[in-house]
Amino acid sequence: MKWTEGIDKLGLGLYFLLCIFAIANIYSVDQKLGEKQLIFFCISLFVGLIIFVGRSKFFENMAGIIYIGGVLLLIGLFPFGKEILGQKNWYKFGSFTMQPVEFANRYRIDACELCIKPGF
Repeated sequence: MKWTEGIDKLGLGLYFLLCIFAIANIYSVDQKLGEKQLIFFCISLFVGLIIFVGRSKFFENMAGIIYIGGVLLLIGLFPFGKEILGQKNWYKFGSFTMQPVEFANRYRIDACELCIKPGF
């Protein structure tokens, strides 16, 4: 099939196998946490599919704007962050907690790449 050209099928298969084993191991210890991990895995598959079929230059074109959004999320930790294990670097939405530094690191790399790229 033409749309599957260039996809590392072995790497993708190993990724899925690793995720399934990890979810099964977590489920064997704590069923509720295993179900939560399975839900997030399904959400990540959906988001990954959207990214895969989307425009290939989207993240390159939006790197600066998304980076600024990540910095604003980090600044928002001062007034809105929740302290977990002595660190106030988490957002809490109900039972869902998120560390925005993970997103900011990803888009910091994109923003640096944008500045280093020839023709900047």
